[in-house]
Amino acid sequence: VLFRSRMKKRMRMLACVLATGMIFTGTAVSAESQETEKTTEATTEKDAEAEKDPVMATVEGEEIYQSELVAMTQYILQQYQSNGYDTTDETVQNHIVDTAMNMLVQLRITELKAQELKLDEFTEEELEGLKKQAQEQWDESFEIYKSLYMAQDASLEEKDAEEKAKETMAQYGYATSDMLFEQMKNDEVFRRLQEYCIADVSVSDEEVKETYEEYVALDQESFADNVPLYEQAIAAYGSNGSYYIPEGYRYFTHIRLDADEEKLGELQELMYSDATAADATAANAQQEKEIQQLKGEILEEVQDTVDEIEKKFKEKESFEDLIKEYSVDASDTNYVGYSVHKDSIFWDKDFVDTAMAVEKIGEISEPVVCADGVYILYYDSDIKGGPIEYTDTLKENLHAELLSQAQNEKFSSMIHEWADEYDIQYIG
Repeated sequence: VLFRSRMKKRMRMLACVLATGMIFTGTAVSAESQETEKTTEATTEKDAEAEKDPVMATVEGEEIYQSELVAMTQYILQQYQSNGYDTTDETVQNHIVDTAMNMLVQLRITELKAQELKLDEFTEEELEGLKKQAQEQWDESFEIYKSLYMAQDASLEEKDAEEKAKETMAQYGYATSDMLFEQMKNDEVFRRLQEYCIADVSVSDEEVKETYEEYVALDQESFADNVPLYEQAIAAYGSNGSYYIPEGYRYFTHIRLDADEEKLGELQELMYSDATAADATAANAQQEKEIQQLKGEILEEVQDTVDEIEKKFKEKESFEDLIKEYSVDASDTNYVGYSVHKDSIFWDKDFVDTAMAVEKIGEISEPVVCADGVYILYYDSDIKGGPIEYTDTLKENLHAELLSQAQNEKFSSMIHEWADEYDIQYIG
């Protein structure tokens, strides 16, 4: 579930493509017609080619072949599947094929329009630059393949590894850098066309501020009383997940003490395995008893260190210095503290309960045993709830997001306008 209307506006990858045999039921030739064809004279070479790869549509006479539709459909299918869609559903399958055809038609339209605007013309200098880039990319890929083959087989001669690398690249259509060169040309033409379309697109400061306020209102409605949903959004989208912070969050820094690896492994198995006994209630109770017993054993083994830390903290040694001295995370360049709420869902219950039991800012918690070690938490500060601050960085990021949306919408609308100018025919 996620979450608000702005999420729906974000760029989503176009979706996907059915197995070849499932797609073209409408283009199958009946047995009767096939039999009739057998009795006719031999067809021309052109007809034979068309039979192998039928034309599915034309744009101003420019043909779109079944093989192109299959490839595009398969690409979109992979995207749908990777995003968890049920691609066995017939409605989804039909949508995928329609999407693939629309994409191919739009590609032909952009090619024709670029030709009309002479955006597909290159100077000799530009072509040489693209050829150089293509060759550099080809050489880089070739070296990677060669290195992989030599790493797989230390006895392989370098010249044999080179041959294998060339064969592999040829299988993908890159026997030389020519294909890369053509792709780079096409990409550049497409970029020029986009630039032509979006040259006058802009977003004002007022629009950015209005959108910020809209996002705040939407997120407040979604998250103010729903911490689990808020944390799911943050987990999915990071700092972009919400423009509103629910009240009640505390920020903790921590010391993490290592413990017996074998016992931590046992603890992980107990904590993250579901009871499967017939009497689930009894099984869960027994599992919880075993978890607490194991946690007690783990804590006992590091109790002397815990006592040292608590003693030094009472003697006014800074928690920051204690982190450096004792925490196994101290040298981690990505070391961060924890934002914890009483309704948090991504921490163990004991961890949350221990954190929320600390009474005052500047105090430390009782030690708490988790699946990756023993923690001592320092109540650093309260996190201010409400709308996130409208900083210059936020403004810049939101401006970039809105500008990208506006540019994509403008480009898409112009493609639809151009479609009315061209003769588009669907076959079959």
